[in-house]
Amino acid sequence: MRVSRVFSIVLTFVGFALSESILLYANPYIKTIVAHRVKEPPLIDGKLQDICWKSLKSCTSFIQKEPHREDLATEQTEVYIVYNLNKIYFGFKCYDSQPDKIVATLTKRDAQLWQDDAIGILLDTFHDRRSCYFFMTNLLGAKCDGRVNDEGRVVDDKWDAHWETASSITPDGWECEIAIPFSEIRYKYEENPVWGVNFYRTQKSKREDSYWVNTGENIFAVSQFGRLIGLELPKARKPIEFVPYITGRYEQHAEIEYKTRIGIDVKRCLASNLTTNITLYPDFAHIEADQDQFNLSYQKGEELYLREKRPFFLEGIELLETPFNLFYTRRMNEIMYGGKIMGKVWHTNVAIMDVQTRDTDENFSVLRAQRDILRRGTIGILATDNEYSEGYGRALALDGNIPITKETRINTQICKSMNPQIKDKDWAGLLEMKHKAHTFSFGGKYEDIGANFNIRQGLIPYYSIGKRGGNIWGELTYPRNKYGLKWIKSRINYARKENHEGVLTNESISPLVQVLGKNNLYLWFYGDRSIRRYGDEVFHNHSITIAVCTNYGERTGFCAQYQWGKHYNSDLQYIMGTAAFTPIKNIMVDLCVTNLKLDKESKWISNMGINYQIKNDLFWRVFLQNNTEEKTLKANTLLGYQISPRTVLYLAYNGTREEFGSNKSTTDQLIFLKFTYGLSL
Repeated sequence: MRVSRVFSIVLTFVGFALSESILLYANPYIKTIVAHRVKEPPLIDGKLQDICWKSLKSCTSFIQKEPHREDLATEQTEVYIVYNLNKIYFGFKCYDSQPDKIVATLTKRDAQLWQDDAIGILLDTFHDRRSCYFFMTNLLGAKCDGRVNDEGRVVDDKWDAHWETASSITPDGWECEIAIPFSEIRYKYEENPVWGVNFYRTQKSKREDSYWVNTGENIFAVSQFGRLIGLELPKARKPIEFVPYITGRYEQHAEIEYKTRIGIDVKRCLASNLTTNITLYPDFAHIEADQDQFNLSYQKGEELYLREKRPFFLEGIELLETPFNLFYTRRMNEIMYGGKIMGKVWHTNVAIMDVQTRDTDENFSVLRAQRDILRRGTIGILATDNEYSEGYGRALALDGNIPITKETRINTQICKSMNPQIKDKDWAGLLEMKHKAHTFSFGGKYEDIGANFNIRQGLIPYYSIGKRGGNIWGELTYPRNKYGLKWIKSRINYARKENHEGVLTNESISPLVQVLGKNNLYLWFYGDRSIRRYGDEVFHNHSITIAVCTNYGERTGFCAQYQWGKHYNSDLQYIMGTAAFTPIKNIMVDLCVTNLKLDKESKWISNMGINYQIKNDLFWRVFLQNNTEEKTLKANTLLGYQISPRTVLYLAYNGTREEFGSNKSTTDQLIFLKFTYGLSL
């Protein structure tokens, strides 16, 4: 396989990056905020009336991201920071000239809070200028948190920490308090530490987004964050945290069964920057169900990607997300036991994981190390292994994420799969460049995948194996805030692939135009014309898509999408409608209906989700879904009561009716009561 093209281009860009590294981000003035240690921390009630806030000088001078980039925000925000040996506390005064128009609709954990009036914290606790934690909340106390790697190349919003927040309306806006335990985040222990920090705010009455430090188009540009000083960090207390659970289950499949499950999670803080987790017989029945999708690949040959939601896998999962997906955790279903170590040692992120499945009797393991280089670049190694009864599957990869300028990055990866009786054509390589700017962005990618490249424990597109090629794209945003428009974006993408004999297999050109009005009416026009070859068959596909959305960028609203064209010799028609609304306070309803028609065969997927945050510690969720293609009707409902951060009581019902609508209809049901108890020693 010819991967020399990738290597030669990589070396060229690496050399250029090294020459540029000294000049990158030379900034004589860096915004700085001081955290003050206090004996009596504030009461988290959403009101900045505690004594500890009164004597502090605020951090302010927020800058607009939208609509007028680099202007001072017209609705300013003040930030205060205090801490003790257990937690760091943030206080926010969010001024708003129209407090009666503050938008607060979202209550669900990890909802898209930027669609409300919201405030966010971004913390680079290792001050490595590459990765950070983020915490976001709104007036209703909803929480969204996660971890960012490689300045936003990977954003994991499914990681959940246990932290407190509360907010309140004031005559001149709203106030917010946030408390984050040091035990929930990793950091390097040292005297007089410096953390990277930034703050982000969305303000809806004026459609104004602002941040404390101007990081350009990318709010996760960690290398440009301000500094947080004044901390005296606690050394790792090395607690052991036990979270046992017990579940009583009623299951109806072919017959009715009553079962009891017992399991435990153990977490040990080895140091302030290193943790280990062990799980034994975990139960994930309370995790939100996956939403069904139509598979439009040729003969449904491509496997659909499903996001990981299970807590054991979430911490550190951002480190495993490389250009090629070599460790797909959804491969592991029923888990018998698992263990992992995550942390950062000597400027190197480390992740080690081993999992044994119960249903398939397989073992999965992964080793990941990612080293900081230059001002904000990284190089890494990834090794994965899957042991099963018939043999094994292994992979080894090297990757790099290299800055060229503030807006430009190079991503690259070279991989080898190792399987029994396969000795050649088992390499893959990739090189990608992205330039992301305010007005004009562009990029391109080249990849080469051998015909025998096989990663059983990963997720590699089936129809990309044995192909080489890539794509180039450009995007222009203009005008901004003129003629009654916020912006017009035009984008074009050209892609081409061939097999290793030089025969064209894929070629496509795809133009896209997006228009956003100042009234938040959003229009989307997309076209695609392509040639696809599968064996001796050649298809000429084409389609046009039109979409319209009201209240774009906010939580409530309606969207409609219509697509028509030719798809693998079939007439294609695809219709989708979505709606999100709040019928009463603290209840959020999501509706989605999709219809796919190929020739004259029509299929429907419809679902409805309801989230009711009864109190801060009590919630009720419902998810209903009907799929005429699979002939299934699914119903999931979950009632949860959080007694303390890791002590939770769940009551749930999961039901699936197969062959729905026919006389062969059968129903599987699961009702369970689950109790988890958190204990620290």
